[in-house]
Amino acid sequence: MFVTPTPIPTLKKALGRELHRRERLLATAACLLTLLFGFVWKMERYQAREMQALIQETVRHQGDVSWILSRSAERRRARMVRWQSATQSLPPAASDSRDARVVAIQADLRASADVKAVVIPGQKQAAFPAFDHTEFPVSDVPDWGTMRSPAEWDRPFGQIPASEFVPLPPYDLSTLQIPLSSLANPIRPAFIPAITAKLTYSTRYYGAYDLDVGEFSGLHPGIDLKLAFGTPVGAVAGGRVSLVQKKDDGLGLYVIVEHRLASGERIFSIYGHLDTAWVQEGEDVRPGQIIGTVGLSGRTTAPHLHLQIDRDDGSVPHQPYWPTRIPSPAEAARHTLHPIDFIRQFSSELGE
Repeated sequence: MFVTPTPIPTLKKALGRELHRRERLLATAACLLTLLFGFVWKMERYQAREMQALIQETVRHQGDVSWILSRSAERRRARMVRWQSATQSLPPAASDSRDARVVAIQADLRASADVKAVVIPGQKQAAFPAFDHTEFPVSDVPDWGTMRSPAEWDRPFGQIPASEFVPLPPYDLSTLQIPLSSLANPIRPAFIPAITAKLTYSTRYYGAYDLDVGEFSGLHPGIDLKLAFGTPVGAVAGGRVSLVQKKDDGLGLYVIVEHRLASGERIFSIYGHLDTAWVQEGEDVRPGQIIGTVGLSGRTTAPHLHLQIDRDDGSVPHQPYWPTRIPSPAEAARHTLHPIDFIRQFSSELGE
């Protein structure tokens, strides 16, 4: 069979139309990619400006109690609405180990909600639990330096993926006193660990409420750890729960655990601003046992854990020490211990 060949002019026209069609597709794709890259670049700049503005606002209002209280109430209301809805919407089972842990935590809380401590008169109390060793109250923290917006910072513990947590940063005053403005303008990848450390140790031992200052600049006798709302908090050592108390101001809901060292000295670890307490007065705890979860109770502007280590002052039950003026290191040592040094000392002695 004889097939009539297509005339060359017709082929040229068809080829030209196909070339034009592909050119239009490439031009459209290039435009879309340009728009996408432009959007991402502008969002990054917007988030960086938003973070810098928040930092500047916080620095500008350092020491302004009325601003701190109003800001605290405003953010607390917004957060509680989000967190309550998020907690209620958690699935009954989850594939991620962190989500599964949160589900288990909620089950334990529901099961123990109506349990009351019962003290029988004349009953002999068991031997005091062993101090054993020390542990940090948390092992991992959110990588705050990588987060750019309040929507990321305000997520509760159960909504932050495990990939966004990092090991608890070292408590290094040379790093903690680097001005935040020099790390955040602009934010570079090399600065992220320092930003995370500064935000994690938001208030230092006897420090002022200022991210750039060191120790013995304020009245704060413990250390504040910025953590996500609902983060489980572990006991720093073995001991017995001395007090579980809730106040509208100050430390809010807090737990005090008594520890007895090999020397016979009595030490008290204090965990403040909790959302829930998982232990009762008189209960024995082991190192690392969860005693509660991080919250917003008391006087605070963001979820964090107040960790304080007190020496025994003879009061029964023990009450958290709080100075009326900035003490000298020697005076501070008569009432409290540096929480980080305390944990490091008794952890390293056991080779941990």
